[in-house]
Parts: sequence; structure tokens; C-alpha cells
Amino acid sequence: MSSWVSSLVEERRSQKGLVDVFGLILFTDEHPNIKKVLRDDDYWSSLHEISGKKWAIFSIKPKKGIIGFPEIRPGQMGLMVPVWKEPKENKELLSEFGIQSTEQLPLFVAFTHINGKIVKSELQLSDSSIDDAYCSIKKSVAIITEAINNILPENEKNPVGTHAAVALAIDDFKKWSSLRKGVDFYVWIKGLMP
Repeated sequence: MSSWVSSLVEERRSQKGLVDVFGLILFTDEHPNIKKVLRDDDYWSSLHEISGKKWAIFSIKPKKGIIGFPEIRPGQMGLMVPVWKEPKENKELLSEFGIQSTEQLPLFVAFTHINGKIVKSELQLSDSSIDDAYCSIKKSVAIITEAINNILPENEKNPVGTHAAVALAIDDFKKWSSLRKGVDFYVWIKGLMP
């Protein structure tokens, strides 16, 4: 684990009253609505209140990757199929959190540090409008806070248990969201039939 993540985790773990769960909002310049929400003090204060002030939330804006053609050395054959090219500056961050590329952003990552490794769960964020950006971040924070509130006080500093509770809550939310989309699609199809 990189020194900046471990120092951040250790600093927050030492603070009284904080649970051993951390949030990370990842976005790029391609996500202006997420940026506007995160720059607004009122939105941050709201998210801080929703978190119950029991866990820390951070944001990082990595450099955006680009789609380009693969580098083909002289004498080699290759296909001219566009590929995603990630900036070198992002490699450490993305590998640290097990994220393939900045193509997947914006993301809300709930993580903790267990035995020298980061364990995480992810939620996709919306950037279609300022309201959608705020609502998707707010929903992510609310899901994690509810999971944390259901943890017994004596287990709040146990990273394995806290991560398990948060991961279960996020997985349940994702399953219900998928099911809801399927039902909505079925209702829409049924509405098209005479």
C-alpha cells in the first residue's frame, strides 16, 4: 500500500469517534457537475451531516485518460484499433484501489485497510446534472452511513467487520437497483402492447 494512503488511514484511525471505513470520490475534469457539488460548501456540509460525522470522505481528481491508437514498433504488425491510454500519474492510484481506468469514473469507493491491503466496494456516480450528481453522492453516503449505524459500537474499529457490513449494504443496493430497472423495462414493454 502506498505511503500516502496508509498515512491517511492511520491518521483517521487515530481520531476518536471515527469508524474504520473511508469514502473516496473519484472524478475527472470530464465530470463538471460532480466538481460543482464538491466545490460547494453547502453540499459538503450536507454530506458531512448525512455521514453522521462517523467516517471520513475524501475526493481525488485524477488526470483523464484518452482513447488513442496502440504504439506499434517498427517491424511489428498490429491492428489500428483504438485503445484506452491511462496517464502515468494515475497508475499508482488506480492500481492501489483496483480500478481498471479513469473510463469508469465518476465513482464512490468505500474502503478500509486490512493486513496491508485495501479492500473496497464501489458505487457508480451520476454526472448528468448537478442535482443528479449530488443525489448520487448523497445516496452513496446514506447507504454506507446506514450500514455503519447498524454496527455494534464495540465493533466499529474492526476493519473486517465494518467493511463486511458496508460491502453487504452496497451489494444489496446494486441488486435492488438492477431489479428495479428490470421491472421498469418490463412495465414499459407491457405498455407498448395493445
